Amino acid sequence: MAQAEAGVGMSGLKRLAVDVLSGWVFLALFLATDDIYLATGAGVATGLAQAGWMLWRKQPTDPMQGLAFILVVGLGGSTIVTHNPTFVVLKPSIFEAALGAMMLRPGWMLRYVPPARQSMPRLTMVWGYVWSAAWFALAASNLAVERIYGLKAWAVYTNLSPLVLVGLLAALGAVLFPMARRMHDKAAAGG
Repeated sequence: MAQAEAGVGMSGLKRLAVDVLSGWVFLALFLATDDIYLATGAGVATGLAQAGWMLWRKQPTDPMQGLAFILVVGLGGSTIVTHNPTFVVLKPSIFEAALGAMMLRPGWMLRYVPPARQSMPRLTMVWGYVWSAAWFALAASNLAVERIYGLKAWAVYTNLSPLVLVGLLAALGAVLFPMARRMHDKAAAGG
């Protein structure tokens, strides 16, 4: 059982690494060279290589991966062609707002929570809306960070903040749900 759980965890980590690879290539090259156009080109090339690899291996993609790919190529390409970094700055905000919108669908979170939490559908639904609001806030904050602190701060922020957000929300959920479960069970027991 422990091996199976470790395998699932590693598989999830691999998927996460694939999902953020083009962003991290962009960030590393931008910080190393201070050339946003070179970094954007490398990010787009990495995204294209990843898409080609997935097609060649006949791996399925979910809609959010497709959206991310379109945004990386479309907005990254627009940045390079127009020599305007605004397009690449918009990419994470558009993606995060789309993710927040997807999370407005009631019950989206049920497939991601353990069975014990599924017995509390109202709390799970509210928690899904908290996640949605957090992603909308992150989408807005990306633009504010770039305007206030500049491109380098934005590049670091936009690559780290989603990971921090997911970690914080997951940790908070790991604390809140057991507390809610105990309160629910105590109320159900009449005491």
